[in-house]
Amino acid sequence: MQSLLPHDQQKVDEFSSLYAAYADAYKYPNFSFIAVDGPNGLELAQGHISHPIGGPSFPELTVRTSTICGCSVPLSRLGVDYAGLISALQGDGIETPVGWVRFGREESTHNNFTVYLEKLPSNFYTPIIHPLRMSISTGSHVFQSRMAEFQSDLRSGIVPYDSVAELAGELNLYPLRWDICSLDVTAEGIVAIDLSGRARIQNGVASLMIRVAKGTDRKQARLGYRVQAPDRRATKRGAFDSSQLTWSEDGDYAVVGSVDIDVPKGSVVQAFASYGGRWIHQGWITDPDNSANVRRSMHEVFDQNLEGTKKSLFDVKSHKQDARILEAGVGNLLFMYGFAVNPLSSHFTTDAADLLAVSPNGNIAVIECTTGAINSNGKLSKLLARSAALLEKLEQTGNPHLKVLPIVVTTMRREALTDEEIASSKGICIATCEDLERLVGESLIPQNADQAFESLWSLVHSPQEQLILDR
Repeated sequence: MQSLLPHDQQKVDEFSSLYAAYADAYKYPNFSFIAVDGPNGLELAQGHISHPIGGPSFPELTVRTSTICGCSVPLSRLGVDYAGLISALQGDGIETPVGWVRFGREESTHNNFTVYLEKLPSNFYTPIIHPLRMSISTGSHVFQSRMAEFQSDLRSGIVPYDSVAELAGELNLYPLRWDICSLDVTAEGIVAIDLSGRARIQNGVASLMIRVAKGTDRKQARLGYRVQAPDRRATKRGAFDSSQLTWSEDGDYAVVGSVDIDVPKGSVVQAFASYGGRWIHQGWITDPDNSANVRRSMHEVFDQNLEGTKKSLFDVKSHKQDARILEAGVGNLLFMYGFAVNPLSSHFTTDAADLLAVSPNGNIAVIECTTGAINSNGKLSKLLARSAALLEKLEQTGNPHLKVLPIVVTTMRREALTDEEIASSKGICIATCEDLERLVGESLIPQNADQAFESLWSLVHSPQEQLILDR
């Protein structure tokens, strides 16, 4: 087995140290992967060792063709933990329901194992519980050049799949890497802010709750908060240790610590969940009967409870009658998020983006809306061309410092996307049905459009790219 370089081994050791504090919370770790036929048998193309909180998150699955296979199997069935599985894949391999699998063994100067450790999310303002993630990659493979072959075999299988991307989505894999073999190891966050309907502000009292996975030491959990006034100023901050919370059971896998605090009228509360001094999750607690977001309140005078907006965004029947209805709903959301929106809706404007959204700082999102695949009829190429034309115009008019971000909004679920990797590599941000659902909920809270723009920008531009672009 090839050993890791010292700086990569240090990342593995750090992951192991962090994981050890949470290990007892993970009852059903799972290994899912795609492997391809190679000169020495099945070679791992991409895999994911996941450690969910709660019961088994994914059903067992085996897909086998003559050239490519996919599999999802509990680690308990393989008789190893995540560290043992990594060692086996780096060495002689391990027996799985679809055959003996290991990392490829082609001799190459590029076959060193490299490790990436992701302790913190790229977006600090999302309500998604960010997992602890380690990614191990090695070598290179001819995955891209065999895509037609793989797709043909998958479509002709006993249980057919449209594409490798669809199979990867069903296996809970991270976006496919077309160039290198990679294995992700994730451990789901063991604490989280409870954002259900029971956590709310009512009659000047905010009910705050933190969920903690069973099997962990809840004394290490902390519930922090900041009270934000309608003018966005923080009026109060604090934190509660486990001894200051009232605890109750919540099913087989979690306990909930709760506390009530007094807040001024019209306030919202941002709550933070941490464990052992490491922040893991954040979320907003609001008064559902009184929106703190002035822009949403203005909109609701004419669209009570956002019923019209929700229909524009999610009603399939309406989309079939007029696909451009989606654009109206997206424009409403952007307005409530603090953007200035240009719908470009003139009948004489034929070759244009669907929407332009400008943040207070002047940065511009060029938006294409679709109810289908994100690259149907060359949508991505058209969006890139329109964004480039706008960027050129900004440079000509003395505004080269402003950023232009192309965005595709689709009503499809993320798991159904097939071109997300291509879009991301071109700097295009993708918003799916899940994102729209989240944005509708977050619209209760006063939003910072500049901050939202920068968060989206960071999703498709690495820090190194941003340094170059900002020069």
